[in-house]
Amino acid sequence: MIEVQTLLRLPDGAFMQVDACGERPRDAQYVEGAIELIADGVQILSVAEWDYIDQLWSYVADMIRELPKQGEASTYFPDQPIMLKFLRSSSGRLLVSCRVGDNVRQANVNESEFLAAIRSAGQVFFEKMSRLLPENSQGYDIARHSLTA
Repeated sequence: MIEVQTLLRLPDGAFMQVDACGERPRDAQYVEGAIELIADGVQILSVAEWDYIDQLWSYVADMIRELPKQGEASTYFPDQPIMLKFLRSSSGRLLVSCRVGDNVRQANVNESEFLAAIRSAGQVFFEKMSRLLPENSQGYDIARHSLTA
């Protein structure tokens, strides 16, 4: 089972699910937030790894586009030395990992289930952000397209 949620970081440091947020972020260039990703019971990403969330989601969208071509894709977080990696481990299986310093959290998941969950959560995120920050909607549309490519 794959669970993906996106949360925006509020000015007081609290986090709110992106789909429940009605106010635009303070800074349209540096939108803070987190992706919570649980894959087969393993918490791969949490609010502890918050960063510039629209940039991170754009990087994840690029990973989704690259995965079929290379069989693997990885990215560092926008403002931290945290690596997220997807690696096709066998037919229909994907090793999803996050490295924070010496700590690695990983799970071997069903590839199609994982990609469907990521694509869905990414679409929800970019659609909501396009409404909250219409001045960024062109970039969000490009990233959203990468999720479906």
